[in-house]
Amino acid sequence: MKKLLFAIIAFAAVFSFAACSDNETYADLRNRELDSIAAFLKNENITVISEDEFTKRFKEGKTLTEHTNGKNEYVLFNSNGVYMQVLEQGCGDFIKSGETADVLVRFDEYNINTRAKICKDSWTLSNKVAAYSYYIDKMTVTNTTGTFQATFDTKTSLMATAHASQNYGVSGVVPSGWLVPFTWIKVGRPQTDAERVAHVRLLIPHSYGTTTAAGSVNAYFYDLLIQRGR
Repeated sequence: MKKLLFAIIAFAAVFSFAACSDNETYADLRNRELDSIAAFLKNENITVISEDEFTKRFKEGKTLTEHTNGKNEYVLFNSNGVYMQVLEQGCGDFIKSGETADVLVRFDEYNINTRAKICKDSWTLSNKVAAYSYYIDKMTVTNTTGTFQATFDTKTSLMATAHASQNYGVSGVVPSGWLVPFTWIKVGRPQTDAERVAHVRLLIPHSYGTTTAAGSVNAYFYDLLIQRGR
């Protein structure tokens, strides 16, 4: 079943890109992606806050994005086009400048070009389901004076395996959109029942996503649970 899933994902990505490239320009594909992003924001009733407002809340120790009482806020980072919602800022501490940490991630992935909504139709990959629960995507994350870099452990990463390049095979490269949260979240391990791991949601344009996203010029949505490895 695992091999079949990976084969389907790889074939679909290659076929989609090949079919589109015969009939559509990059501008056409990019416009379609922007339309999908706009539709997703509308369908999910998302309110977008500015990066300045988000940064102000962070400095003041306030809730970074409101997500209760009917509110559904995301911040837009203008430099990369990534939208982020912080559901839980996490326990423990931030990854400090000069520090390298092992980070474990549970995730759901959605292709919003398939359907611009969080639903079964757009759901493409997950290590939260029983069939793939033995995959805990492990990343080695380094903070170099505020700039984060990371690599997947290719032996344990569902993301790396599923989005393997046809030409280069399985790569440990982490999509740059996945690195955006680390400036803002704490990465620890819960020590009490009251503590929670970091929980973020990301809407990532193709240029900051996986090789599959880049090849098809599609935005993807991710729901991530993030904690420190042992």
